[in-house]
This record gives sequence, structure tokens and C-alpha cells, in this order.
Amino acid sequence: SIRILIVDDNKMNRKLLQHILKPIGFVLEEAENGQIAVERVPVFLPHLIFMDIRMPEKDGEEATLEIREKNLGDNPIIIA
Repeated sequence: SIRILIVDDNKMNRKLLQHILKPIGFVLEEAENGQIAVERVPVFLPHLIFMDIRMPEKDGEEATLEIREKNLGDNPIIIA
């Protein structure tokens, strides 16, 4: 199964993506900010990350750079 991490501080945006993607059969996980995303990537090992850019604690740019620099996970595709 394809694993997708949805990273957005807006709960409604996360729920909308869940509503669209879950029925198709993707395995989904959510993170409400970039710091949580960075922590979840090596555990969840997503194939794809939908990354919001503006978030509290750690924004999408910082989280993306950290995921890439630390080579977390299996080099997931990140869509910001």
C-alpha cells in the first residue's frame, strides 16, 4: 500500500485530504506541524508527503529541508 503523510496545521484541510484519499486505499497519517512530520517520517516511512508551507513550530520549508538533509525515510516525494 502507498503511504501518505498529510502535514497541515489546518484540521479541515487534513480531513478533506483524508476524505478524498482514504476511499482509494491509501494508508494515511496526519501531522499538524513540520516538527511532528519530521518525527513521523522515519517511523511511518511515507512514499508521499503533502506538506503545508506555513505552520507553527516548524514550517514546511524547514521540515522539508530537515527530511532531505537527514535522509529520513526512503526519500519520499514531497508536494508543498
